[in-house]
Amino acid sequence: MQVSSSPAEVYNTTPHAEAAPLPENIGMQGGLGSWHHRAILDFFGIALDSARAVEAQSHLVQHETHDDLVASLSNGETDIAMIAVDNNNSGRVTSAIEALRRNPKLRILGKIALTIEQRLLLHLNHALEDIEQVASQRPALDQAAGKIALHEWLELERADTAGSAFEVAKADGIVEGFDGVKRPTAAIASELAGKLAGLAIGDVLSPPGNATTFWLVTSDPEKYEAKFTPNATHAAITFSVPNRKGSLLEMVRTFSEAGFDFTDIDSHLASEGDTRSFFAELKFNGDANAAKFKALVDSMREAHHEIEVLGTYEDRTADSVHTTSVHNRQEATTPAVHELWRSREGVTYDEGSPVVYVQATNQVGSLQGMLEQFDALDINLVDMSRPYMPDTNGSRGFYFVLEQGADSKQAAQLLRDVGYSVEQYTYRDEALEESAA
Repeated sequence: MQVSSSPAEVYNTTPHAEAAPLPENIGMQGGLGSWHHRAILDFFGIALDSARAVEAQSHLVQHETHDDLVASLSNGETDIAMIAVDNNNSGRVTSAIEALRRNPKLRILGKIALTIEQRLLLHLNHALEDIEQVASQRPALDQAAGKIALHEWLELERADTAGSAFEVAKADGIVEGFDGVKRPTAAIASELAGKLAGLAIGDVLSPPGNATTFWLVTSDPEKYEAKFTPNATHAAITFSVPNRKGSLLEMVRTFSEAGFDFTDIDSHLASEGDTRSFFAELKFNGDANAAKFKALVDSMREAHHEIEVLGTYEDRTADSVHTTSVHNRQEATTPAVHELWRSREGVTYDEGSPVVYVQATNQVGSLQGMLEQFDALDINLVDMSRPYMPDTNGSRGFYFVLEQGADSKQAAQLLRDVGYSVEQYTYRDEALEESAA
């Protein structure tokens, strides 16, 4: 295991080339060494081994919980913050999306996703075989669930991953559990947190391909938008449509035919009345740019479409980071993974409902084409999943829950006829059962 005996050893203070100054104060969840901390450094191009990384610490405003951070933005106490909004294994943080949706003054300024390697961090007095419990934030514990179960470790849920590392260091590795018993304890957090806390850096516990998406958000758009958004590559929106056949297709078709690519979509937002509400991210392509997007949204609003723009922004994610769900799709038939794409609260699936998985090349219009085939057969969709990353690079896939009695075989064949890859399932007791082709 790697060991850093002093936080001072983490940074090499060799000056780097002059770069644009950081905003004066940047809100984040957790303390130094948190993934929010790492996202801020990466977004602003600050090398971990640089003098700027040390200087950046004075610009960070720490908040204990995610809810505290979102609340500080919503009430204007913080005017710019880095917020985690999605993990492709433990799920989407809908509270952040809802906060932007409900507060029109909040705007996304930028986006970055990081490959998350949750490490086992041990006090120098302990070896792996000594550990009886692990401490971390709930999403990190969920991401490490397989390894935790394998070792039969007890869990201590904490507000922050990095904070758990400093807690273990301060307690010399002996932390009191929820039952009042003190036990040898390791933290689960980033390698940076381990180095800053002076802990031994153990194995990666999270699954391969684990990634978290962060948004840089402001409550003062006039102050920041001119600086951050001239090179916008994406837009995030929420929209509501009537809960009837074809209404989602109409919305998707309008954006797709204008050249915008749906890189993400999710139907898990709270809805009012007989409507369905969606979150979506759109990618700009060629002349489908920020100006064209604004004009299109204005015209759709004039036609009484309900759309909220959460921001137009630059995506600074490295090409090597994949943010769609990377579960082996056979695992997607289990209740645990199924929970990641369950319908919004108040909507249930009937036992025996047909479910169709559709895979397509990642390009403009791929989702539109899927929806058009269901519409051609007069099939109403009960729910749809966030995108999955199939085994084939350059593709993505969706699960669609169809209304009871829908002819899923006919739908699957129609989709195959126009070039989609399709699999069929049946909804059984909060899981999926593979159906005959």
